[in-house]
Amino acid sequence: MVLLPGLLFPLFMIKAMGAGDLKLLMVTGLYLGPGDNFKLFAVAVAVGACIGVWNLLLKGGIKERLLRPVGYFRTLWLSLSAGGGIPEYDQSGEPWQKVHFALPILIGGILVMGGVV
Repeated sequence: MVLLPGLLFPLFMIKAMGAGDLKLLMVTGLYLGPGDNFKLFAVAVAVGACIGVWNLLLKGGIKERLLRPVGYFRTLWLSLSAGGGIPEYDQSGEPWQKVHFALPILIGGILVMGGVV
């Protein structure tokens, strides 16, 4: 139940993933077990990526979104080199640029429980 959310906890700490998504993955881990829960997460990441690319193609802003992680890792490196803490991931931007992970988890759960994956 706590294996996958425990591995994803660093994403929560930098605000790249929400606590609700981690709790949802804990609940799916109760029903599916660790092996199927990892399958569900892999499918959910693929579905979330498809949704994110779809949004970028419809609304634009591909260059900005691709450069944002590069800027974050640069800030992270500089902060850790100076003895500072881990900075939060920049969440600024339009609301449509965020992918809420509940829908991809639902789709992944349906596919894993249905035996498709």
